[in-house]
Amino acid sequence: LERLTVLADVRSGLEHGTPEVLLALDPELLARHDLGRRVVAETVRTKLQGDRANRLGDDRRLEIRVALDASDLQGVEALRRLRVDQGGDGAEPVFLADVAVIKVSEGPTEVRRARGRRVHRLSSNLAPGVDLETASLAVESSLYRELGPTVDFHVVGQSEELERSRQSLLLALLSAAFLVYVVMASQFESLLQPLLIVLTLPLALVGVLSVLFVASQPLGVVVFIGLIVLAGIVVNNAIVLVDTTNRLRAEGVAIADAVERASILRLRPILMTTATTVLGVVPMLLAGGAGTEIRRPLALTVATGLISATLLTLVVIPVTYKVVEEWLERRRGDRT
Repeated sequence: LERLTVLADVRSGLEHGTPEVLLALDPELLARHDLGRRVVAETVRTKLQGDRANRLGDDRRLEIRVALDASDLQGVEALRRLRVDQGGDGAEPVFLADVAVIKVSEGPTEVRRARGRRVHRLSSNLAPGVDLETASLAVESSLYRELGPTVDFHVVGQSEELERSRQSLLLALLSAAFLVYVVMASQFESLLQPLLIVLTLPLALVGVLSVLFVASQPLGVVVFIGLIVLAGIVVNNAIVLVDTTNRLRAEGVAIADAVERASILRLRPILMTTATTVLGVVPMLLAGGAGTEIRRPLALTVATGLISATLLTLVVIPVTYKVVEEWLERRRGDRT
């Protein structure tokens, strides 16, 4: 991870720890000396930590603990010479080195566990000019390449919060589109025409995703907020076109003529509305200073989404309306 240019100040929990003595009892050696694992373990613990023999005193009870003298436990060699048998008459003494493997190693500075499994935590900061999503993808790719499928790793912290926020904002975006559809269905008293209006949302995505790709801007939380804002703005143009076309058809105008006349009548209002909204977010797009990393993606999303949706709406919505309504007319004619 230290070799990745997207990270800075990589810190590891596996730093140099304190020396420790590892004791591994050998089952075969224990059986040869007729000793049990539990007996040896309790004997070693008693001699190292001591054993409470009694308490002395009435008001202030003092604990009496029996243990080996500290001078008898100096160094690993003294531990090897620790006697672990019961010491019967004429019995040959059995020392700890006779039934166990003793070695000195370095223990970890901390031991972490998650769901009963040993875990290790690495932390770092982002390099200047690197966004969180790019760094997370680079870390996951590097860890998978170096460790393979034998080690489980998870990128948490701010990256985990980002993914959780993105999922909640995606749900909010879908909810906004559904609410727009419900309102339009009640206004137009139709289930099909509101679908034409909601069709402007993916038309806005065409421009937003294209510009974000060219500008190397990640699809972050602020971009999703901009998309939610667009969900309530870009549908206005389609509403104006569909409503005007419906009113012309109610006056007896044919479908093709109604679509053409509605597009001509509402072209200037649609362009004026889009221009005023886009110009309103231009200061956010060009301004610098503190908070630029939040304002600029939001303004870029709203501006590009509006421009893309407007240009495509003027073509896609009239054509789609004409095709759908003519198809419905043919179906009504076939039924009659």
